[in-house]
Amino acid sequence: MTSLAKQHKPHLQVTKIGIGTRGYLLAALSVVILLQIELIFSKSINWDEFYHFSEITEFNAGRPTEMFQTPYVKLFWWIPFTPGDNIFHIQLARLITLTFELATVGIIIAMTRRFVDQNAALISGLAFASGGFVFLHAFALRSDMIASAALMMSLYILMTGPFKARTLLIAVVLGGIGFICTIKSVFYGPAFFGIAYYRLEDRLHRITLVTITVCVVIFGSALILFGPYLPSSGVLGLLQNASLLGRTSIEWMFTQGFFPQQGWALRQALIAPILTIAVLMVPISVLRAKAFDGLAVMRLGLFAPLLTVPFYYNAYPYHYAFILPPVVVAAAPEFAAMLRRYGFGIISGGMVASAIFLSLTQDRAVIERQRTIQTGLREMFPDGAVYIDNCGLAGDFPRAVNKFATAWALRDYRRKGSPSYSEAMRRETVPLLLIDAPTLLDAVKNNGISDGLLPADTAVIQENFIPHWGFAYVAGKVIPAGSANLKLDFAVPGLYTIEGGDITIDRVGHAAGDVVSLARGPHIVTSAAEVTLRWGDHLRRPTQPWPREQYFTIY
Repeated sequence: MTSLAKQHKPHLQVTKIGIGTRGYLLAALSVVILLQIELIFSKSINWDEFYHFSEITEFNAGRPTEMFQTPYVKLFWWIPFTPGDNIFHIQLARLITLTFELATVGIIIAMTRRFVDQNAALISGLAFASGGFVFLHAFALRSDMIASAALMMSLYILMTGPFKARTLLIAVVLGGIGFICTIKSVFYGPAFFGIAYYRLEDRLHRITLVTITVCVVIFGSALILFGPYLPSSGVLGLLQNASLLGRTSIEWMFTQGFFPQQGWALRQALIAPILTIAVLMVPISVLRAKAFDGLAVMRLGLFAPLLTVPFYYNAYPYHYAFILPPVVVAAAPEFAAMLRRYGFGIISGGMVASAIFLSLTQDRAVIERQRTIQTGLREMFPDGAVYIDNCGLAGDFPRAVNKFATAWALRDYRRKGSPSYSEAMRRETVPLLLIDAPTLLDAVKNNGISDGLLPADTAVIQENFIPHWGFAYVAGKVIPAGSANLKLDFAVPGLYTIEGGDITIDRVGHAAGDVVSLARGPHIVTSAAEVTLRWGDHLRRPTQPWPREQYFTIY
C-alpha cells in the first residue's frame, strides 16, 4: 500500500487551455451558486420541506422524533427561535444546507484533481452544481445534501489519506454520519469498494477486500432477514431498528417495477445535457480502455450508485443531488475530453446557460401564496393551534399526527390499520384541519378514493370539521333545519360560536351569536333553522383570501 500520489500520475493528457481558464471557470461556478442563493429566497417551499421544518418544531416541543434520517432536527433546532415567519426560517435552513453543497463541490474538485488536470476538475464541480435537479434541489431542507457531504468527505479521505488506523476511523465515522442522515447511504457502497480497490495494489490485499465486502453483504442481508427478531433494547435494539427500517425500505422502494420514475430521469437528462453525456460515457470509456486496472474499477464503483435510479421508487428530483456526486467524479475524464475537443467556453457556457434557464422557469409567485397562507393561519390562531394536515404546512403549529403521508407512509398506515387521526383527536383538542392532500380532501368531500384514510379517520374528520377559510377547515358542525333532539358527537371540545339562528343544546336555549362551551362527547341539539356551530369565540377570518392559484409546485 502506497500513497495515491506515488501510485499514479494523471492518466489523461493535460488539457492545454489559456492561463485565464481557471478564473473563467471559477466565475462560472460563482454565477451558478449566486443563482442558487437567489432561488433559496424565491423558489416555492416543497411539501417535504414544510414537513422537515415541522419535525424541528416538534423536537423543540419535546415530542418524539426519529433518530435516523433527521439530521436537520439536531442541526437546525435553533432556527425557529430566530426572528421571522416559517417561510423565512425554512429559507435560513436552506442557506445553511447550501454550505453542504459547496463542501460537496469542493470535494468533487479535490477528488477529480487526483487523476485529471485542474481545469477538468473545476468543470466537474461546475457540472454538478449546475446539473439539472441538483441546481434546483441541492439546497432544499432535506437530509440528502448533508449525507452526501459526509459520504464524499469519507471517500476523499480514503482516496488521498494514508491507510492508518486514525485515517480509516475518521472515514468510517463520516460514513456512519451519512448513514444516520439517510439509509440511502448504502447506495454509496460500490464507490467505497472502488476506491479501496484502487488504493490496494497488492493482489492479496485486493482479494482480502473482496472477501470482506462479500462478508459485509452477507451480514447486511442476515440483518435484514433476522434483525426484527433481536431484542428491542440496548445496542441490539438499534440493530433491530436499522433492520426494520431496511426491510420496510426494500419492500416498498424496490418492488415497484422497472424505472418507476422514468419521467423524472428523462427530465433530468434533458435539463443537464452535458452532464448526462459525460455520465453515460463512463462505462463505455472504461470498457474501451486497454487495461482493466484499479482506476477502471474505481470509476465503475463511483458510477454504480446511479444504477439505483431504474429500480428505486423514490428517485424523484431531489434524489439526484444525493446520488450524483460520486458519479460526477467518475465522469471527470469525460469532462477533460470535452474540454480538449470543444474548449472551456462552450462547455462552461452551456452549463451556466442551463442553470439560467432553470432559474427563469421557476414560478416565483408560488412562495408569496405560501406566505399568504402562513399569515392567514396566524391571523386565525395568533397563539397557534393543534392541527391535522399532510405535510406540516402550518410550520410551527403543533401537529396532531406527525407524519407525511407519502405513498409509502400511507400504505404503511393502512397496513397497520390503526386510525391515528381518531386516536389523536381523543388525546387532545384539534380545532384546525388543512386540506393539502387528496386523502384529506376525500375525507371531507367523501369522494371514495381507494387509497384514502381508514373509515374511522374519514368519519371523524368528515363529521367534525367545516370550511372556514379556503382549504383551512375548523372544528364545527352544520345542524340541519328542523332538527329535533338530534344526538351529535363532538370530537373537538371547546368554545363554539352559534351562527344562523337559535338552537337548543342539551335542553338549554342559545341565540345566534352566543358562544357556548361544549365538552368532548355526545350532545342533544334542537333547531328550527339551519345553524352552524363553529369552533372558537367568533373565530377570525383572514383579511386576504386563500390563494386561488396553486400554492405548491410539483417539485
